Amino acid sequence: MAEEVEERVEALAAIMVAIMVVIMAAEIIMAVKDLAKVMAAVAMVKGMAEKDTVLVVASHYYEQGGALDKALKYYQRLAKEFGNEEVGKQAVVMIDMLNLGLTTPEAQMNYILQKAAKDSAKTGNAH
Repeated sequence: MAEEVEERVEALAAIMVAIMVVIMAAEIIMAVKDLAKVMAAVAMVKGMAEKDTVLVVASHYYEQGGALDKALKYYQRLAKEFGNEEVGKQAVVMIDMLNLGLTTPEAQMNYILQKAAKDSAKTGNAH
């Protein structure tokens, strides 16, 4: 009889271990699903960041190489796809400068300084 009780206890222990393994597996599956969602969100954000970086690099590369039509194309994409972000707003300024024929860093810096001075004057007059 003692052997029979011992066998039942071992069987019950094995069943309990199996149940615990199933519970742990379910918890792991749920965690993996949540992790997959988090990773997908991170990948989406990372993809956006990488996309704007690629567009910036391409636009600067073409601008420095003198291929202004191609540079404008990439600046326009930046302005369109990231218009609400700082990089999109900077692209709009670059489009304006290139359309005005301002292709050297010096000419662009002068334009930016003059624009800032005008904007500052407007703000000062508004108060």
